[in-house]
Amino acid sequence: RASALALGTSGMADVAHSSLLYEVSELFSPTNQGRLFVMSRHPVEREFARFRYMRRWNEGKLLGDHNKGMTYTDFAHSEYVADNWMTRTLVRKKEDEELTAQDMHVAKEILRRKALVGLYSDIMGATRHYARHFGWDHARNGGKLNRGALSCFERAILDGMEKDLEQAGYLVEKDTREGSVAWGKIMSKNKFDFELYIYSQQLYKFQISLS
Repeated sequence: RASALALGTSGMADVAHSSLLYEVSELFSPTNQGRLFVMSRHPVEREFARFRYMRRWNEGKLLGDHNKGMTYTDFAHSEYVADNWMTRTLVRKKEDEELTAQDMHVAKEILRRKALVGLYSDIMGATRHYARHFGWDHARNGGKLNRGALSCFERAILDGMEKDLEQAGYLVEKDTREGSVAWGKIMSKNKFDFELYIYSQQLYKFQISLS
């Protein structure tokens, strides 16, 4: 629908948000180019957050044994856990297709050459990084956002974090720690994404040093 309405050339949108990377790229053209920016997160933390999101939109639960609702460990052993989602998105491979070392190389090159990278672990710093690059609030000129813009960003980010943790009170926090059964199980399905996350950390530091 966005493509049919010529959103990419309308001048009405500053940002387009989508997990459908290649589909959303079709909104743009050589004369109306977009710039990819990503917020990278540790794949295990990403999957735990996605689980909490799914619980929130399923009346507070995903059903497990005896309809009591899934735990983190139940989720980690379920079909709901994504298999290297970020790598597969970048190289356009489905979950039933095998990932290779070449795919890892391609995914890293796409991030290096095409993406402005942010880290969820430094979400406010990443937001300033984006703002400085894109010139939001004229940050590119002065190097700093004004206090009002920062407060607006902070409120939106904190609101999102609070929603992310809404379901955490019903779950056992220690099950999300590194070394837990749930952590290990999710990591086993996301080794490519973990390597890509480590690379994202390096890219982020490098890009920050240039800004």
